[in-house]
Amino acid sequence: MYCRIRVASIIALATVCLAAGSCQKSDADVAAGSMDVSAPAANVPASEEPADPAGKYDGMIVHQPDAGRGKDDGWFLVKDGKRRWITDAEWLEPNGYRAEDVIYITSEEFNAISEDPRPLPEPDPAVAQ
Repeated sequence: MYCRIRVASIIALATVCLAAGSCQKSDADVAAGSMDVSAPAANVPASEEPADPAGKYDGMIVHQPDAGRGKDDGWFLVKDGKRRWITDAEWLEPNGYRAEDVIYITSEEFNAISEDPRPLPEPDPAVAQ
């Protein structure tokens, strides 16, 4: 079992080195198991924080890749840190948007933006009574 863990560690470390662009240890060091895994990967600033998707896409229409998730596969307006589902494409033009304005984002970014449960367009209060 120790051998499997050690081989898996070496493979994982080699993958990190390849992604970073280079390894600083020789093949002999790898075989001897003396790779230093505490060093940060090259070309990745330690202080760089991921951008907040809610702020990054504020005022924009976003859409994540379709995957049969119902309304979550739809278009959403990001406003004030939340995303609101656009239930009718007819809402776009009167509100200053076009279908060409839709920004395609990853599901990770999409899920990082909390949802405002009120859909757009807002229901007519007279119809709701």
